[in-house]
Amino acid sequence: MKAKMPYRYTFLAAVIILFLSVMAISAFTKPIAYAEADYNFSDLPEAVADTLGIDEFSAGILVSAVVLTFITAIVGFTLMKAEGNTALYGIIICDFVGMGFLVGLGFLPYWIFLIVCLLVAVLFANTLRSLITGGGE
Repeated sequence: MKAKMPYRYTFLAAVIILFLSVMAISAFTKPIAYAEADYNFSDLPEAVADTLGIDEFSAGILVSAVVLTFITAIVGFTLMKAEGNTALYGIIICDFVGMGFLVGLGFLPYWIFLIVCLLVAVLFANTLRSLITGGGE
């Protein structure tokens, strides 16, 4: 039998992750605040790259990581008391939607999205096989 982490520690971890995500997003919106009124949101990685002094590819990955961490924290915080694997499946579904959105905006390269899809497929291969075959080996 697995030992369950007490609820207060799970709650504390979710609050810390949520707080750090909000702080990072507020730091990334600082370049937008200094821009002109008609700021294009798809230029956010370029503004972050200029602010931090890194290349634009790394800034896009950094912005994507912060957004996905924020999505994971919000969904995990919301589904914390869910039974079974409901919270895990909800987090995975929302993260895939978020990754698709970030790929559409051009922040996240499509090949990272494909690699994550393959990793999740490998992780859940046994579960899917048992669901399809009715639990047999």
